[in-house]
Amino acid sequence: TLRHETRFPKDVREWILSGPHFYVGTPFNKTPREGCKHNQDYEVVDLEAIPDDYLPRTNYVPACDLATYLSRTPKFKGRPVTEFYRHVHRRMLALTGERTVVAAIVPRESGQIHTVVSVVFASNSELCSASALTLSLPVDYMIRAKGGSDLNVGAAGMVPIALETSRIRPALSARGLRLNCLTTHYADLWNEVWPNSESPGWSSNDPRLSPWPTASAKGSRASAVRNAFERRWALVEIDALAALEFNLTLPELGTIYRTQFPVLRQYENDTWFDTRGRIAFTASKGLVGVGLDRKSFELWQDHLRRGVPLPSGVDTQNLLPPFERRDREEDMGHAYEFFTRTLSKGKA
Repeated sequence: TLRHETRFPKDVREWILSGPHFYVGTPFNKTPREGCKHNQDYEVVDLEAIPDDYLPRTNYVPACDLATYLSRTPKFKGRPVTEFYRHVHRRMLALTGERTVVAAIVPRESGQIHTVVSVVFASNSELCSASALTLSLPVDYMIRAKGGSDLNVGAAGMVPIALETSRIRPALSARGLRLNCLTTHYADLWNEVWPNSESPGWSSNDPRLSPWPTASAKGSRASAVRNAFERRWALVEIDALAALEFNLTLPELGTIYRTQFPVLRQYENDTWFDTRGRIAFTASKGLVGVGLDRKSFELWQDHLRRGVPLPSGVDTQNLLPPFERRDREEDMGHAYEFFTRTLSKGKA
């Protein structure tokens, strides 16, 4: 059905997902290098630079004609699942890693290999809110606490979703859309769901956050959040919304973060953003090549703090100082209090 071949796909039907392609709320996280040899032979995708119709390289392409391929594709409501936008997550769980559940939404017509599970929903609205909820720390903690290394199709059915009557659901959908709708392949999804995702905008007025789209905004390049700062902030807001959905107190949310996600805390404590929301430096092992290397960053810090001249040849990557670290627990608290004020927590 599939054959191994590393190249850019001609269209979405030739894009077959592997685990490294996507990350938490990011369908285009990494692309295989030319001649990809192993699961580390990928480079990080620059979401601010990609063209509107971008697709990463694929390591696999269909090995049969379209009719045969579709006949072998699982069906939902009598149609191939590839005709739907789908939630995807990696089957294998990293119980002690930065995150356990790695999920995103993928375009129609794309496929995946067996190490990726995809889920079709009866409505795209439910897809967006459910997929967004799986990006949260509370859901991640629930899966992590259960143990086991395989989030297969059966186990995926146990992941909670927001009730249709929940006042949290539109806000989850809105942030899920802004994280995932990165290219023209998502325009139909955006145009269908966004008008019904009425939600408070950002919980912060930080200038690194892009303008919040109007309720009538059509899918466009400006729909998505692209710089690292605002993508992180959208995930922080999803954490706060999930806590409200599950009736967690703010101290309980903070305890989950501090005690259950030590690798994430380590990376957060050593990730620095410039004034345009780009990463200046990060210790994250999943973002190798993003920002400055440690030596160059330390030279920059000495230059900014003590006026030490930068040696010639130091790469600046057009970063705009000063550089800042963020406190995730403090940011989650800010978002939690904002949504507590602006949203009802009523349940069915």
